[in-house]
Order: sequence, then structure tokens, then C-alpha cells
Amino acid sequence: MREFETILEYHKAGAEFALVTVVSAEDSTPRSHGTRMLVFPDRSIEFTVGGGPLEAKAIKEALLALKDGKSRKVNISLNPKKSSSLCGGEVELFIEVFKPEHRLLILGGGHVGQKIAEVCRVIGFPYAVADDRPEFANRERFPQAREIYVGPYAELLKTIPIDEKTYLTIVTRGHEFDEICLREALNTRAAYLGMIGSRNKVKALMAKIAKDGIKVKEDPRVYSPIGLKLGDKTPGEIAVSVMAEILLLKSQGQLAHWRDL
Repeated sequence: MREFETILEYHKAGAEFALVTVVSAEDSTPRSHGTRMLVFPDRSIEFTVGGGPLEAKAIKEALLALKDGKSRKVNISLNPKKSSSLCGGEVELFIEVFKPEHRLLILGGGHVGQKIAEVCRVIGFPYAVADDRPEFANRERFPQAREIYVGPYAELLKTIPIDEKTYLTIVTRGHEFDEICLREALNTRAAYLGMIGSRNKVKALMAKIAKDGIKVKEDPRVYSPIGLKLGDKTPGEIAVSVMAEILLLKSQGQLAHWRDL
């Protein structure tokens, strides 16, 4: 049970690792079927499939799988005559690769944030939501959220795991909170920082931040005003334009009609 809890924790944290499982074992192999081991890109492991030559070969195969990004089955033959191990036989391993998913962190649980979450649900884009008000960040409003965070934005952005596959949308209830989020988000490794706001208000906020020596305009991750210029302004329409922009960047697509290609 502890193994599954550990795997789930690493997966939720966005870790990259390979899960090695002994599918079948013949003769005097060191561990029986169902034994598991986690292998990380730095060659570190958690749990074991038996140590010795088997474990060394399993780690090597797991690292190759991580490099290719593909899960696979492998057969390992243990010959006691060619090693110091007294174990022999055949072992079949299944190596399952876990890589961080692209995910969206919605900062702000208001109307726009809720509509963005709905679009994420429809297209199958994993998302989390954060707000400093529990009445806006909860399972009733965001039933499909992977995680829900409640607390002051500045504190949350210092603790929430954010990596290069995390996209941030800043759609809080006011520019005061948008500014707090943007300042903190600039210190993360997020792939995308989208902030809502009219062109004039965004310009004023950027200028204010620049006075503190923060070169926000030079950061290519910042998209504000947020979204593609589709011409509509309701919360639902804004949500579509935001997710269209994120998908365009994530997939390195084109702003073009298929009809014209």
C-alpha cells in the first residue's frame, strides 16, 4: 500500500520517474512477480527489485525508457556463471514512464476562472485552481480540479509546485491581486503567464512593476492582455480565447484556417 501512495505522491507533484514492475520471474531470481521499484532520471531509486545484477540492469533499462519517453516490456536473463550473483533465471519487467503533464493553474476562482475550468474539462486539459477565498475555491465550483489551493496568493505561489509544463492564468478579482500574482509568478519556471485586464490597465501595471527593476516586458512568457483576439468579451468567450492561446503555444501551432492551408 505504501508503494502506491508513494507513486501517487510523486505523480501529483509532477515528478519524472519510471515504475519498474516484475511481471514474471523464473527459477532462482531474487524477487517475485509484482515487486516494484521507482527509478528517477538522476539514477536514484526507491524500493527495490532485488539488488545485484538484476537491479543494475533494471535501472539501465528504466533510464533508457525515460530518455525515449515510452513505456515498455523487457526480458532480463540472469546467468550465475557470468556474475558474482548466485541467482539465475529469466525476469520479465514492465517499465512504465511517468512524465510531468502539461497543466493549468488558474489563479482566481471567479466567473472567468470557472469558465476556463469548464473549457479545460471539455478538452481534457488538467488544471488546478487557487484563490484566497474558500467560497470561490472549492469542489462544488471546480469538481474536476486536480488540486484546489486556498490562501493568500503570494504565499501559495511560493509553495505550489510549478515547473516548465505549468501554464498560469491570472484572473483574480482585481488588479491589486493580479499584480501580486504576476510578481510572484515571474519567479517560477512556468511556461506561460497570462494575465487578464484591459490594455490601459495592463500597461499601467507593467510600468509600476518596471519601476522596481523587474523587466516584465522582456519576459517572453508573459501574455497580457490574455488570450487570442477573437473579438468577444463574455466570460465563456474569454475562456475559449485563453485556452486557444495556451494550446497554440503548447502545440506550436499556427494562427491559420485549415481551409486556407
